[in-house]
Amino acid sequence: MTITIAAARLRVQIPMPGAADSLNVAAAAVVCLFECLRRRGTAGGKRRATTAK
Repeated sequence: MTITIAAARLRVQIPMPGAADSLNVAAAAVVCLFECLRRRGTAGGKRRATTAK
């Protein structure tokens, strides 16, 4: 086990069927954030209109 993994408070595994062996940090973060929003029930929802002032 590497020092980084040993020092982490949480370890996350992203299942990836297919040819990809890994994701870069940005792509992994997007997957994790989307899953958090999906579980909250807010993923893929309509955006509220904003007005510029």
